[in-house]
Formats: sequence, structure tokens, C-alpha cells
Amino acid sequence: MDSSLSVTLPSKLLARCKAYGERVISDYAFGMNTASRSVSTHRADVDSQVQILGRAAECAVSLWCGLDIEQLNWTRGCDGGFDVLIERIYRADVKATSERGRLLIWPIGKRHIFESKQFDLLILVRRSGADEFLIRGWSSKVGFKRDHEVADGLPGITDGTWYMHERDLNNPYLLRDGGCDTIFDDDRAELAA
Repeated sequence: MDSSLSVTLPSKLLARCKAYGERVISDYAFGMNTASRSVSTHRADVDSQVQILGRAAECAVSLWCGLDIEQLNWTRGCDGGFDVLIERIYRADVKATSERGRLLIWPIGKRHIFESKQFDLLILVRRSGADEFLIRGWSSKVGFKRDHEVADGLPGITDGTWYMHERDLNNPYLLRDGGCDTIFDDDRAELAA
């Protein structure tokens, strides 16, 4: 494991993530954020641990990229389709996975909103301990659409889910210091062709 890709969240921040995740579930139960709940998958609308893991992963990306965690949407409303801004222009949707997870997924229940969802890239973060998270890689939206595979009989993943294995993702270090530009230049050229 490359320890420079590891982020340890302070206990105070983990407690904030826990409170946030529990509030999201409570808000869902009271009928708030119906648009978000309608595309919720993997029990994310009833399991606070899923929400806590997701928020902790977003915090890990923010810290690893040197961003202020206050840029995250800590309000009770839905986000704008992305979680963090990389290099102030690239809208990133952070996807968390467990210790054993190796796949960046786009769930089958959200496939119908892939095109309309406002993000530029997907980032995979794997939990590696109670307070430790690993930045595993990323894909541009264009790259994910072009390169994803479709689950069919894979253990632990719903058939029809789009995914990319972490080994096929872009190097996490490209998320820093202007490294995304090369990938996005390639995407622009592909879209223009």
C-alpha cells in the first residue's frame, strides 16, 4: 500500500461525519430530499453506515487534495450532483467502498441519471480502517462511460451495474497540481471527433 495515498481522519471529523450520516437517514425518514432518495441504492436511504462512509470518503478526498472540508455540502439539502471541486473547476463525485472493495461503481438504479448528473469525474476511495481511507483512483465521466464494464454474475454486485476495477483507473496523483488537464484534454478531443 502506498501510504502517501492514505488519509487518517481526526476523531472530531469522524464524529461530524457520523452526525451528518444519521441526519441524512432521519431526513429521508421524514420525507425530505425525495429526489435523492428516489435514486438511492444499496440501502443508502435507510443505513446510516452507508451515509457515514460516503461522507468520510468525501472528507478524505478533500484533505488529501488540500481542500477545505467546508466546501462539502453539510446542509440538509441535496448536493448539486457532485461532492468536491478539484482544481476549482472539476466537479467530483466521490464513491466509497469497504476494505475489500476494488470497484468504482455506478449502480444500476442510477444509470438513468448518469448523463444528466452534473459531475466531471468519479473518485474511488476505499476504507482501510476505522479512521483510515485510501484514495484509489479516478475516471473522468467521459472515460467511465467509454471504459466501464457491466456486472453480470459478479459476487456482491448487482447485475447491470456499471463498474471499473481500481487497477484501470487514473493515477490519484493526477488529482493534484493540474494533473487532470491531460485526461480532460483527451476527453475533449474524443468528444469533438
